[in-house]
Amino acid sequence: MLPLCTAEEMRALDGHAINTLGIPSSSLMETAGRGTADAIITALGDSSDDVSVFILCGTGNNGGDGLVVARVLHSHGYNVQVLLLGHEEKLSADSALNYGIARKIGLPIEFATETGSLDIWSERILKADVVVDAIFGTGLSRPLNEHFAKACELISKSAGIRVAIDIPSGLDATKGTIWGAAVTADLTVCLGALKWGLVLCSGPEHSGTVEVRDIGIPTLSEQTVKTAGHIPEGHDVALRIPARPVDGHKGSFGHVLAIAGSPGFSGAAVLTARGALRTGAGLVSVATDSITRAILSNALPEAMTVLVRGDTRESPLSLEACEKPLSTAKSIVIGPGLGQSPALQESLLEILEKSTLPTVIDADAIHLIAPHAAMLADRQAPTVLTPHPGEMAALLGTNSADVQANRVESARTAAKKFNCVVVLKGHGTITATPDGRLFWNPTGGPWLATAGSGDVLAGCIGALLATNVPLPDAAWLGVFLHGYAGDMLREEKGESGLLAGEVADELWTAAANLIPNATDSFRHL
Repeated sequence: MLPLCTAEEMRALDGHAINTLGIPSSSLMETAGRGTADAIITALGDSSDDVSVFILCGTGNNGGDGLVVARVLHSHGYNVQVLLLGHEEKLSADSALNYGIARKIGLPIEFATETGSLDIWSERILKADVVVDAIFGTGLSRPLNEHFAKACELISKSAGIRVAIDIPSGLDATKGTIWGAAVTADLTVCLGALKWGLVLCSGPEHSGTVEVRDIGIPTLSEQTVKTAGHIPEGHDVALRIPARPVDGHKGSFGHVLAIAGSPGFSGAAVLTARGALRTGAGLVSVATDSITRAILSNALPEAMTVLVRGDTRESPLSLEACEKPLSTAKSIVIGPGLGQSPALQESLLEILEKSTLPTVIDADAIHLIAPHAAMLADRQAPTVLTPHPGEMAALLGTNSADVQANRVESARTAAKKFNCVVVLKGHGTITATPDGRLFWNPTGGPWLATAGSGDVLAGCIGALLATNVPLPDAAWLGVFLHGYAGDMLREEKGESGLLAGEVADELWTAAANLIPNATDSFRHL
């Protein structure tokens, strides 16, 4: 898996390499600058003749990276101009070192220390073939003043290739929020490890294509300073998809019990069962009402059914009727299309209290359990909560806007508070564990924003649990497969009009044809 860093974690990695292992910070800066220059040369893809490169540098280490880039591109024959947005005496130690080298080799360097001083450079910035943002790195934690906001605006309006070093200036490296203004880049050369800010909130729209470049941080540093965030890659998924032995039978591949559906919402039960079967569950039973039972028997004859409630959205679950299917199942998926009422809530809580089966709690079940979610912390069974932002808001007693603005912390808080694995759905779905680990999903997109998509995902995770895939693997693996199936359909059919049932039917193909290392490059971000 690829590491995904907060700004604080990245500083800790750098600090371990420099202060504990003794690697000179200037060496890391040199490697970072050379890697960025190489990415720029690759992006240009042609001769350096008459190619103008304008590099705007801050006085911190990000500016030092920019000075190394300037030196390397200058040595390759590019027409380089450096503009320092600050006073020479404010340069960090490593930036001052590279400033001195740049001066000695004759690199053209000018200063713009005030907002008005940028005006004389505006035309050259706007017309340059390449504009490099080396103003701020991951340490930015305050709103930009007028001077730096103007610089970000000029870079963003440039007609050339806009390249950000490590992270677009003005973008919070951890949250992906904007500090008043931010550079919009075509290419972001991320140094050392991918930052959360590039994948959250405004990050994707400001980062363009993202390339991660090694800067020489040793493996020992990565092993010592373990990041909480991870990005699953294709081979991580392929290694965890359960094998199907040649002498296996339907009982070998798990039995999922879906407690789902109600009159008017029978489709949710159908899609949940379909998602479980297409993920590889050997058996699927749906515990539901008689109306949904009849529809399901026609729509998906491969699924078994059991009558456990009356034919209204408010009807409670019969605990007695649920006993037998619960005794033969290997996992439970509860909630899709279930309905909401006090009587239903009471019966649901009792089932969750008594059952020791791995359980996926989704949709209506999340709303029903929200006022009593603290009971999950004592549940003696692996549990997965799969909320969308509105459902997460109900669990945490906040609003969906706050959840969206703090997706990582919301997922982490819920996982710890309720002692569950939490799958916070949305762009870049986040899976969080009670011990603080986080998995950001690189597959899927807005083409999966369609009715029933979440029901299919719940069934998919339930099937993986039934086939003995442990948590949290079953959760992030299900999210990855679900998104990957959507990506395959998008390639074939386009972004609009995708049906959740089509995603369910593509799950087995996604698993069978999964290409290892499919997400090694972040050019799709």
